[in-house]
Amino acid sequence: MATTTTVLATHALLLLLLVAISFAGAAPLDPEQLLALRALGLRPHRLDPCDDAAGAVGVVTASCDAGVPFRRVTSLVMANCSATTSVSAGALEALAPSLRALSFSNCPAAPPRLLPPEQLAAGLRAFSCVASLHRLSTVAITHLNLSSNDLNGNIPTSIGDLISLTTIDLSNNSISGRIPDTISTLPELEVLNLGSNRLNGSIPQFLSEMRGLKELNLEGNDFDGMVPFTANFVTRLRVFRAAGNPKLCYNRSVLSAEIAVGVAPCDKYGFPLMAPPATARSERSADYDDGAKDGDADEAADARGGPSAAVLGVAIGLSCLAFAVILLVCLCKVQDLGSRAKNSHIQRTASV
Repeated sequence: MATTTTVLATHALLLLLLVAISFAGAAPLDPEQLLALRALGLRPHRLDPCDDAAGAVGVVTASCDAGVPFRRVTSLVMANCSATTSVSAGALEALAPSLRALSFSNCPAAPPRLLPPEQLAAGLRAFSCVASLHRLSTVAITHLNLSSNDLNGNIPTSIGDLISLTTIDLSNNSISGRIPDTISTLPELEVLNLGSNRLNGSIPQFLSEMRGLKELNLEGNDFDGMVPFTANFVTRLRVFRAAGNPKLCYNRSVLSAEIAVGVAPCDKYGFPLMAPPATARSERSADYDDGAKDGDADEAADARGGPSAAVLGVAIGLSCLAFAVILLVCLCKVQDLGSRAKNSHIQRTASV
């Protein structure tokens, strides 16, 4: 009973403070969101966390809209947290409807048991986590879906701490750099979707050694070099996508065009022999078909831009035809000259 009374009194005090702020000019912050910020570590003297005059110093800083009758938080930064700071799932849920950017910086806080709440993940457009949330490995996180959030930068090596992950979906962002080796430490990983990013470098060999991996999407990046997988590894995958990597190629002595979907074969120098096809279907690898056979690659231009066998054949045929026409014209002229010489000889003989 005492606890309930205290909570009601706190709400009443906050409402009075918010009304006082509203008379001062700007619309007050949504009471529920203000309580959420308090729970996350907003300093007590900060009546309005969106007021620049209050000074953006402390664990929590925020940006807000200009809504009425209440303003709402659109951007939240938690920085320089103490080790005892806790990120409440309830607080994040209260902020989720309006929150579009969330950042953790040097904040080794204890994360919520469910991270992130579904509504929060759906609304975020930007998320950053630097030297923060070090105790994520203790959470029972099995699915990490941060797709289509305009994320940039490298995949943090600390992702290897989430040893219970079975699914990683970072697709449709602007993530760059290489695939970190720490992903190899995730024994339960079944789905790795890194499609439509800016990842570069070579595809790591360790992926083929991950026995539980069932779906691998690497399409739409900037990977280069040779696909390091065997036919046995690719065909046992339920999904394999690698199209849209123009610098990537496969070894024809190891893989076939039907298996290496959307990837060009390598020339003898390890460069793509021709532009890869644009297919990227999601069926089983064994059912993939990029519309080309290995023999087609032999007839295509090499990396130096040489003509194909078909073009050479047409050129040779035209050359032979032209030669035949010239030869026929020459023979006709020779025959005509012979006829004229014979007629001239007959005429001289007759005159004599």
